[in-house]
Amino acid sequence: MQKLKKAILTILICTLVTLVYGQTGIGTKTRAASAILELNSPNKGFKGPNIALQSRIDQSLTPERGLIVYNTANAGVSPDNVYANRYYFWNGSEWVSLPGLIAVEELNTPTVFYAKSTVTQTFSFTNDTQVLALSFETVDLNTTNIITPSAGSTTFRINKTGLYELSSFMSYNPNGSNDRALQNLIIQKGTSAGGPWVAVAGSRGNWGKSSVSDFKTLIVPVTAVRLVDGEYIRVITSCPYPTGSSAQGLGTISTTTNFAKSLNVRLIDFTL
Repeated sequence: MQKLKKAILTILICTLVTLVYGQTGIGTKTRAASAILELNSPNKGFKGPNIALQSRIDQSLTPERGLIVYNTANAGVSPDNVYANRYYFWNGSEWVSLPGLIAVEELNTPTVFYAKSTVTQTFSFTNDTQVLALSFETVDLNTTNIITPSAGSTTFRINKTGLYELSSFMSYNPNGSNDRALQNLIIQKGTSAGGPWVAVAGSRGNWGKSSVSDFKTLIVPVTAVRLVDGEYIRVITSCPYPTGSSAQGLGTISTTTNFAKSLNVRLIDFTL
């Protein structure tokens, strides 16, 4: 009886050893000697664990350093947000995206949105509550699809969280009847296509007596602004004063030889 027990124990130990060593070579009988685990298949791939991370600092898994997961959903708030359909590994303090080919291409490709317009727009301002949203119908550049224009080309959805450089310009004909007037050109951001809107960059120009029918240009210089995926931007022109002799009359944004207005957006810093 004692010999039988020893025989059974020996068989169990050998079986366990075989199973353990069998797990280190899946799909192959000649695993690499230096590999603790080798997977081999001519027509199948490796599928990692699917996890919906909440942010780059999500510790709900109690992760050990080096843990790798496949994230399934966009989540979190910049700069700690994570993106869906990417592998992440835990470096001991945060989840880091594995730099696949798409990520490398994003880093090497200039991310620029540039739109312009030759469409004439008119304004008639008498106070500072009146604004005209500029339209930009012709999109010349939109690398990596960082912007989605609205149907009317007056609002633009941000598709990637990051730090942006914004600039704009317009040429206009101040047909006002006042001796002097001031005009604003402002870039705004909002949480939806309908606002509410907050100014993030702008400039102010003026025209003086006898300037009617003389073209003028307003330029918003390059300004760095952090924008979040899902936010919107737009460009407006307006009167800076509520009433009085500095309030504009009629005006026209137009040109006969070139485009009258443009919007330039460049993504300069973002998280993969």
